[in-house]
Amino acid sequence: MKVSHVALCMAFLNGIGWSQWPQTEFMIGTLQDPEMTGTPSTDRAAYTKVKNANFNLLTGNYCRGLGGGAGGGWKTFNTRTPVPGIPGGVDVSNSYKLAQVAAVGGLKMMIQDEDVANFVKTAATAVAQYKSLPTASVAAIAGYNWESEPKSYEVPIHLGLLHDYNTADPKNIAYFDLAANVPDNGSTTWADWSNHIDNYLAEPTVRILSFDYYPFDTGPSSKNGFSQLGMDNILEVNYFRHIGVMASKVKALRAAGRTVNYWGIATATEHHSAYFDHPYQTLERLQYEAFTLIAYGSKAVLWFTYELPDLLGYYTSPTRSTNGGDHDLLYTNLKNVNLALKNMGPTLMDLNWIATIHGATVTDPVTHEGTDPVSQEPHLPTLLSVGSGQTVVSSGQTIPDQFQIGIFNNAKNGDNYLIVHNKSLTTASSITFKVNGIVTIKRHNKTTDSWETVPSAIQSYAKTTEIKLNLSAANGELIWLDHRRLPPSVRLPLR
Repeated sequence: MKVSHVALCMAFLNGIGWSQWPQTEFMIGTLQDPEMTGTPSTDRAAYTKVKNANFNLLTGNYCRGLGGGAGGGWKTFNTRTPVPGIPGGVDVSNSYKLAQVAAVGGLKMMIQDEDVANFVKTAATAVAQYKSLPTASVAAIAGYNWESEPKSYEVPIHLGLLHDYNTADPKNIAYFDLAANVPDNGSTTWADWSNHIDNYLAEPTVRILSFDYYPFDTGPSSKNGFSQLGMDNILEVNYFRHIGVMASKVKALRAAGRTVNYWGIATATEHHSAYFDHPYQTLERLQYEAFTLIAYGSKAVLWFTYELPDLLGYYTSPTRSTNGGDHDLLYTNLKNVNLALKNMGPTLMDLNWIATIHGATVTDPVTHEGTDPVSQEPHLPTLLSVGSGQTVVSSGQTIPDQFQIGIFNNAKNGDNYLIVHNKSLTTASSITFKVNGIVTIKRHNKTTDSWETVPSAIQSYAKTTEIKLNLSAANGELIWLDHRRLPPSVRLPLR
C-alpha cells in the first residue's frame, strides 16, 4: 500500500471504438508504467510488453516521467511543448507518452497535469490543450487524475476538480482513489470510514469507487502496527470487510439509478517501505487477489507494480526481485491471470452483484478475518448471515471453510451467475453445494473463452440443482446458472 500523497495516475481504458461512459469493458491496468527512456523504439517495446500481458490500460506517469529515475520524472512534468493558439502548451512527458501509446495501439492512459492540481490552470484549459494534440494521441487519452488517498478534509477540493474535469470532457473520466479506512491517516471507526465514502459519493459526477488495500504482508506486526495473529502473509484482519463496504455502497447507488462501478486494486509485485513488506507474488497470490475482487463485483483489477518497473519494462533480467523471485515467471503468471480476467470480462461487465458468502467458520484461512479484534464483531458474511439478502444459493447447507461464492444477476438474460473461489493458497479442494431452481450448470473456460456444461444432480422435488466443482489452490470459476435449457436428466414434471 502506498504511504504518500504523490499523485497516482489511475487509468481508464476502453476497447476500440469505445470512449463513452458508462464503462463497457473490464479494466485490467498497471498502476506503475514502464519508465520512459525518451527513445521511441525502446519505449514502444516496453508498452508492447504491457499489452502482451493482457493489460488494456496505463496509469500515466506516476513518478516516472521523461528523464527516468525514481522521482526524477517529476522534474520534467512542467516542461512545456508549445501548442499553437493555446498559452502554456502541454506537459512534455504526457504528450510524448501519449504518442508512444498511440503508436503501440490497444492501450490508453490517464493524463496527470500538475498545473491543474496546483490550480495554476483550470481543468477545462487542460482538456483543451490535450485535445489539441494529434488525433491518434487524443484517442489514447483515457481520462484525468491528480491525487491518491487524500485526507478526508481534502476530499471536497478534489471533488471540485473531478466535477470540473468531467464537465469539460464527459466522454472520458476524472478519478482519484480513497484511503482504506484511514481518511485522516489515523485511528478511525467503521462509521467514520463509511461517512468518508458517502461524502465522496455525494458528488453526482463520481463514477468509480476504489482504494488499494492488499491482503499479504511479511513484515512484523511491530513494523506496520496491525495485528497479524502470528501469520506471515496477513496484512490485517479487515481485507474482506473493506471490499464488502465498497461493494455494498456501489450496489445501493446502482439500485437508485446511479451508474457507479467498484474498481479493485491489487499488487503484482513485492513492495517494501517503512510500514509494509508486501512479498513476491506467486501465481496463487495473484489469483487470490483477482478472484476476491471480482467475487465482490469489481469491474476492474488494477495491478500495482511498485518499485520494479522491469517487470513490465524493457529490462530482461529474470531475477531482479530482492526476495529472489523470478520476474520472467511472475510476468508469465500475471499474463495468464490477466488473460482469465480478459476472457471473463464481457460477462463480468453484465453482472450485478447481489452478495458474497464465505465458509461457515469464524475466520478466513488466509487473512484470519472473521471477528474484529477490537469489537469482536463477526463480519465475514456467511450463508446464514446473508439470509434473505439472496435466494440463489439454497439455504440449510454448509459452505466449506476455504470457499467464497460471489452471487450475481445478469439483467440481459435474467440468469444468475456465481464466482466460486477456493481461498486456500496451498490446497486444491472440491466444493458441493445446491442452488435453487432446475438449471443447466455451465463453467467458463478461462483459457479458451468458452462455456462448458458441468455435470450436476437435479433434485426435482426440492427444485434445486447440486453443483460439484474441483478447484486448484487460490483458483476460481465463473459459473452460469442457465435456466433456458433444462438438463437432459429432467424429464418428469416438477412436483
